[in-house]
Amino acid sequence: GVVVVVAAGNSGPDFTTINAPASAHYVVSVGAMRMGLYGETIAGFSSRGPTSDGRQGIDLVAPGVEIYTAQARMNGFPDVTSITDSTGTSFSAPWTAGLVALALSRNPALKPPLGTICELNDVTCPYGVIQSTMSDPVEDLLKQECNDWGRPGPDPDTGCGVVRSARVIERAAGVSSQASYPPICNFTITHGVPTTSDFG
Repeated sequence: GVVVVVAAGNSGPDFTTINAPASAHYVVSVGAMRMGLYGETIAGFSSRGPTSDGRQGIDLVAPGVEIYTAQARMNGFPDVTSITDSTGTSFSAPWTAGLVALALSRNPALKPPLGTICELNDVTCPYGVIQSTMSDPVEDLLKQECNDWGRPGPDPDTGCGVVRSARVIERAAGVSSQASYPPICNFTITHGVPTTSDFG
């Protein structure tokens, strides 16, 4: 299987500003957060859920404001010596995709399994059956290792919150750390739908 990480979009801060492909089922939709002198906040431009069919939409947020990157072109010509800082959820998504790649390199068993139980037998598989047979262990791990923000629990602004990269890598590698971390957003996932919350 493949883990699909998608930028949430830059149409915030209003509700229901998330659109395709970030609103698709079975993707990791990533919003943008700002890190600065006064702490961490969600970026005002970051698109918000819920989706048009009522799902949460945003799964988590990652750095996406004033991200240093290579300057792609200068006056129409490639310039390989320059860097710039840019902003947008298009920087949050690759940050998260890189984290997914690191987690999968530590533990390839976290990748989603191929297909669903319907694909071999029935091309008209009901969505409920597809939903109940799809799984994405690395997405679940990302969501379990977030610092909750805003309203308690997963919400359409920041999803589960800010993903904690060190914890994701430690858990993927099966390492038990003694380091102290802030409270996390723990819940049981039925593919994208939190069923219980515990903030401690």
